[in-house]
Amino acid sequence: RAPAISSMRLKFVTENENISGELTINGAGRTFLAKSIGENPWEVYKLLETEIDEQLLQWKKTRFLDKFIGAPIPEKQHHLAGGYAV
Repeated sequence: RAPAISSMRLKFVTENENISGELTINGAGRTFLAKSIGENPWEVYKLLETEIDEQLLQWKKTRFLDKFIGAPIPEKQHHLAGGYAV
């Protein structure tokens, strides 16, 4: 689900009676970061995964759009769809 040639770091730290988790993915010139706190490490991980998945989905929706913004679009093609000039 992450960009090709990316690195991932997962960190858990016990703080008082809670567990703090942090998931970082570096790739495609971007950093995706999620943080969560809870009592159960598995539940903390699932929250981190959900947050990262949302960030990756948003990136996938817009990653090609940046290449077309500012680029001249032919007169017949005044709208963008699915991240591609059509």
